[in-house]
Amino acid sequence: MITLKFKNKPSCWAADEKMIKVDIDPARQKFNVKFRKENNFTSGYKVLNFEEKNCNGNFVEAIDVRFYNTKSTSYCCLWITANGVGVDTRGSGCAGGYGYNRQSAAFEEAINNAGIFNFPSFGGSGDNKFVLESLCKMLKIKKFQIVEIFG
Repeated sequence: MITLKFKNKPSCWAADEKMIKVDIDPARQKFNVKFRKENNFTSGYKVLNFEEKNCNGNFVEAIDVRFYNTKSTSYCCLWITANGVGVDTRGSGCAGGYGYNRQSAAFEEAINNAGIFNFPSFGGSGDNKFVLESLCKMLKIKKFQIVEIFG
């Protein structure tokens, strides 16, 4: 288990930052391959880490988030690789229903299923970029670029 501390807002609705302690246990990750509905891919994000390079000299893709939607359910698949803090995990999540942002709720479940516990709450808010920036703070990635992708 890896424990990381970082200064961040406890939720996307909070005004002030505070120290947050997050536990990451990759042994408790849950990834459902059935959530990858390639024909229903709608959007996603990739976070490029400019502080690390792979063996080919290219920048490392630290976070990969993909969203798949059907008429009533949103699915999220998440992959995180941050060699600087020793994190390599993945998770998936889904959310159904109406009246909130299903993609961000599925994203929050994917984070929890990646074995990341005590992460700031955001489910249903729709503020996925805030979450990605918070993940980068947690992973100690200072130089990064968030790229939005569409299907």
